[in-house]
Amino acid sequence: MTEPNADRADYEAARALMDAGDLKGAVSRFGALVDREDDAKAAMPDGLAAQISCSYAVCLRDTGDSHSADFWFRTTSIEFSGSRDDEARYVAAQADFLRALMMRDADELVGARNLFDAVSMRIMLESHPAIRAVFHAAMNELKALEAKIGPQQFQTQVADEPLTYTKAANAFEKAARSWCFEADRIICTRNGQSQALPYDQIAKLHFSYSPLRFAPWRYCMTIHTKSGHQESLDNVHYVSVANFVDQSADFRKAIDFLTKQLKDKQIPVSIVSGRSPLVFVVTAILSAFLVLFLLATLLIGGPLIIIVKLAIMIGFAPTLYRWFKRNRPQRGSLDRLPPGSVPE
Repeated sequence: MTEPNADRADYEAARALMDAGDLKGAVSRFGALVDREDDAKAAMPDGLAAQISCSYAVCLRDTGDSHSADFWFRTTSIEFSGSRDDEARYVAAQADFLRALMMRDADELVGARNLFDAVSMRIMLESHPAIRAVFHAAMNELKALEAKIGPQQFQTQVADEPLTYTKAANAFEKAARSWCFEADRIICTRNGQSQALPYDQIAKLHFSYSPLRFAPWRYCMTIHTKSGHQESLDNVHYVSVANFVDQSADFRKAIDFLTKQLKDKQIPVSIVSGRSPLVFVVTAILSAFLVLFLLATLLIGGPLIIIVKLAIMIGFAPTLYRWFKRNRPQRGSLDRLPPGSVPE
């Protein structure tokens, strides 16, 4: 393991070769540095590691190796988009932006548009000036592409192009969570850590209606793997206390993309929705007991107490009705998800 100062010095030397036009020498230097990254991750700052990875991708792109460049741009984004280091998140956003430009220049316009859209969604709440600059640049490129081709060209997601769904869960997570749905796997990123979930390891998709006090439109999807791992995502994006954004449209796109991939690959997956029969019955009994208790004691107490009880019953009734209607145990298929289990 090398010292951080030595890593920085080697990076600067590789950058010097790159700036001088010695791309072959720069590729060799950056290649040695990324090989060193795995052994030095515990000591190497995220910002420096991200710079090394992204610079390597730029050198590969400029030497004409677009396939390897695409891989390293994508790797930079996956590994560092959830970092707590501002510089690392900036480089990750820049890597996505440069990759989208490379796709645009290769006339892969739909893929470029989708990537500009994904990166702008991921970093839209960032306050760091450099990351904000990437956000505005991505939005400008997105508008230019839509003006050139027209929004009707982007209604259908291309099967080989990844779709990224991003959301913030709460105030305690500095970086948003993301799920990148690729051709053969999902890259799940949380707290700066990414892991791959291959489609052929998925055993079950569980959909449910799970309203919150300030997000009564919340729906969830839980992915169950054959090994017992669970990965959950919903349509709620946290902005601030008691302030949430409904991302149902993008959430539904992610669901549709995933179910299409599973269907096209003929992967046998169980589709269920709602609560388990036991939970559903127990909840029904408890709810009925509460309603009967309020009715039985409605006239006990003063006028204020009676008004409070009536308000609870009136306010609780619509939520209770929606919950039972959408959370009854159901089974479905990849062709037909259970009614009421996902946003319309």
